Amino acid sequence: MSDHELELARLRASVDTIDDQIVALLNRRAQLAIEMGRMKKKMKKSLRDHDRELQVKENLKRLSVGQNLSHQDVIAFYDMIMAVCLKAQQAQDCEPESSHL
Repeated sequence: MSDHELELARLRASVDTIDDQIVALLNRRAQLAIEMGRMKKKMKKSLRDHDRELQVKENLKRLSVGQNLSHQDVIAFYDMIMAVCLKAQQAQDCEPESSHL
């Protein structure tokens, strides 16, 4: 193998390790979202909290300054993450009775 091929293999191994961590963190986040959904159900609160979502997005903008991804790209990822976590909450029947459509 050439030096370039070895370096590429090393970089790919690093990406694989990060991917493993990302999946583990996404699953942990989903579990926390389900736990929050259960708490919200007991409190008879809606699963969606638009103020909290705005707070998260403002924090993401701050964290994205000077990084490799724009804050728009990071927020696009998080829109997907939040939608998937909401779906996980709904699958666990976390929605309060009064907010079912």
